[in-house]
Amino acid sequence: MVTNNLDLSALEAQSDHDEGPFGDHLRRMLFSLTPDRELCDVVRGMLQGKGCPTAESFYRLRSAGLVLGDSARDAKLRCQLYATYFERHLL
Repeated sequence: MVTNNLDLSALEAQSDHDEGPFGDHLRRMLFSLTPDRELCDVVRGMLQGKGCPTAESFYRLRSAGLVLGDSARDAKLRCQLYATYFERHLL
């Protein structure tokens, strides 16, 4: 923030952009997800308000750091930043 002279609102405004401060991380997460069509479909469903359909997909997404929860039933994306970024790229 200091190096680029950003205040908190500017950081938040740029946070979900490919060129933003988290762009490398977000692209890496997307690129690790996209080769697996099934997991992409699960994330798309979660973005549309559907739950995580299987324990296997839940554990794979949780292991990747994309979702939180104790089971597929209560799975949710880890943060709003992921939700916003994946909505733009997967929906």
